[in-house]
Amino acid sequence: MTTYPANRRQASCHPEWKNYGARGIRMAAEWIHDFDAFRDHIGPRPGLGFSLDRIDNDGDYAPGNVRLATASQQRLNQRRSRHNQEGWVQP
Repeated sequence: MTTYPANRRQASCHPEWKNYGARGIRMAAEWIHDFDAFRDHIGPRPGLGFSLDRIDNDGDYAPGNVRLATASQQRLNQRRSRHNQEGWVQP
């Protein structure tokens, strides 16, 4: 099961904190303590190949910036890493 994004963003002891909380990624106030509100906004997952994605990868987990996306869509939306200095280019 995937970690609820609020956990990665809030807990500095979480192994993924450096990629979320340390970068200033926040979660919408209405979602922090209300998973049902978060789930109601996201809606049902269309299939097993979909997971949560931020449209603006540097933006917050907030209404209008989250979607359910495939792994291929998410790869096109990644930030640059030390292994990929050019970034991802959409074909």
